Amino acid sequence: LLPILVNYNYLHETYDHGSEGWYVFSIDDPERSTEIAQAVDSKFANSFDETSTMTESEGAREFMSQWGDISLMVTGILSAVFFTMVLLTMNTMIQSYRERIPEFAVLKTLGFSNTKVACFMIFEGLLLSGLSALLGIAFGVIVTSGAQEMFGNLVFMYLELETIIWGAVIATVLGLFVGIIPAIGANRLRIVDALHAR
Repeated sequence: LLPILVNYNYLHETYDHGSEGWYVFSIDDPERSTEIAQAVDSKFANSFDETSTMTESEGAREFMSQWGDISLMVTGILSAVFFTMVLLTMNTMIQSYRERIPEFAVLKTLGFSNTKVACFMIFEGLLLSGLSALLGIAFGVIVTSGAQEMFGNLVFMYLELETIIWGAVIATVLGLFVGIIPAIGANRLRIVDALHAR
């Protein structure tokens, strides 16, 4: 937040004297938030001071929308980050597979089936994306909790359970996706060819 110094008398002249811009109040039953908001707004309908009652999260989104289409900007940035993350993870898995081709040949020589060797690569992809997702979610919880404590009602940042679940689902899909190509290669790998290439 940037501090702004202005002459209060000039600022006060632009608004009705003694008026308030907004109020914050809490309710006992969150499930009745829509009903209560409509009841409050109906009391001031068709008046010079009509109200627009909304939840804190809606108020935060409306405030941020004054700076532009925040949702579009965040979606664009996250899409680019996700695409880059997929490429990097895929490259890491393929490189790991190429470096360990002789090891897979030895495993098959010892009696491991093609399916088991392929499952090793898929599990490695899931482990890589799962640990990354776990660290990311934990960092997000810490940051949002700290922002709430630091800025209070000025910033409405929190991670909902639905968001965490979606993060886990996306991490799982990503792990399967980046692990499937090396897994196919490991499944088709012939012992003679692998040892000969070495």
